[in-house]
Amino acid sequence: MPDRIFYSITSGFLGGVFLASHVSVPKEALFLFLIVGSVSLILAIIFKRHLIFIPIIFICLSAVFGVWRFEKKDTQSDLAQHLGKNASFDAVISDDPDVRDNNQKLLLAVGRENVLATVPKYPDFRYGDMVRVEGTLALPQNFTTEYDREFDYQNYLRKDDIFTVIPRGTVSLISEHNASAIKERLFDLKHYLLGLLSKNMPSPESTFAGGLLLGDRRTLGDDIRKSLVATGTIHMIALSGYNVSIVANWIREGLLMIPLVGERLALFFGALGIVAFVLMTGAQSSAVRAGVMALLALLARATGRTYDIARALAFAGVVMVFFAPKILAFDISFQLSFVATLGMIFLSPIFEKKFARIRNKYIREALITTLAAQIAVLPLIMNVMGIFSIVSLPVNVLIMPFIPPVMIFIAVALLAMMIGFPFALIFSIPLSAVLASMLFIIQKAGAIPFAAISVGAFPTVLMLALYAALIFWTVRTRKRLALS
Repeated sequence: MPDRIFYSITSGFLGGVFLASHVSVPKEALFLFLIVGSVSLILAIIFKRHLIFIPIIFICLSAVFGVWRFEKKDTQSDLAQHLGKNASFDAVISDDPDVRDNNQKLLLAVGRENVLATVPKYPDFRYGDMVRVEGTLALPQNFTTEYDREFDYQNYLRKDDIFTVIPRGTVSLISEHNASAIKERLFDLKHYLLGLLSKNMPSPESTFAGGLLLGDRRTLGDDIRKSLVATGTIHMIALSGYNVSIVANWIREGLLMIPLVGERLALFFGALGIVAFVLMTGAQSSAVRAGVMALLALLARATGRTYDIARALAFAGVVMVFFAPKILAFDISFQLSFVATLGMIFLSPIFEKKFARIRNKYIREALITTLAAQIAVLPLIMNVMGIFSIVSLPVNVLIMPFIPPVMIFIAVALLAMMIGFPFALIFSIPLSAVLASMLFIIQKAGAIPFAAISVGAFPTVLMLALYAALIFWTVRTRKRLALS
């Protein structure tokens, strides 16, 4: 398919979904789009040389389809009539319980929607348990972050079809094993590994290790979480394609240093590492999206074919938005993964020329990947989170090269912990020391005065202007480097 048609379809569809995410599109507007598309089709047939009409056709038609798809998936709550009332119902826990210091949050499948219930920390519940819930149904409430930005909590939950919450509820177990047996086993594996870390390592190092390897950040603590946000390193413990692709690329580069190991075998094991990560996190939707992004970034770095991989990334984005349209506008994790992956695809070749003097290939690759992703996501972070971290770039450049080997170290330590004493002790002591050093750097950097500056209401127009300037610079620089 020609580029002009392909990108017209993808941009039109994503534009339609994004438009429907923010405003109610009247039928008259959709009808107008159809008219413009039809007229463009007629003009394209009459004036065959005027190719400008062809993109207009596909943009208009795919935009109408995007609006229709969002409205089709944007169901309304069946429980709205019970708001403010005490409710009692039976439901199945449809995700891994989110256990906090003083309570736990349960995602409950109720018909075709979900309810998020905050209940006492004990007793323990598991994915797939059928429970009886009692509490008052309420709408999710937006809140103000520590950087004076209102967090759109309603739409954040809306992307997962969560329209109502139970702020304080009580739960009793009815039965077990009422959901996917495979997913239940994956969650059991995750909790087993987290248990090994907490048993053999001190806190917060054990929690930090669980966040790095498995994306678990439930008991990390407010102080450490604030330091991670202030230093722009919160992505290290998030399910992002950025983090996963760095590890996968490190695996590929490490295997290529071994004699007789070719590019295809190294690429295979790098991809296998991504799949293993997705499975260990319970194959949650956010992890699957991160895995897809990481696979595409890995393929781009391995083949150097940014032209083809850009189309693959656009196609993957359209497929994910088709099945879950709300993630385009309301899922910051998806947005960051997508933009960071674009940065690694298009900016990395530029920085390879700049850092060619660094002889150590691993350090060079880690610096290039980190720098490319950090630059790409900066405008988006300022727009969504309202924060500009002056220490983000140096801290990430300092720490990120060590993240892949540390994650491998954690995985090896877990194997030793499965064997037991004294192997667990041999690995857990140095691992704890390494993680403590990383946390020390992050907390000290986060404590620097004005380490993170609140930018207030960072306008979307300004964000788009910055991305336009970045795209212009990238295209111009790549052309110059190609000619040199």
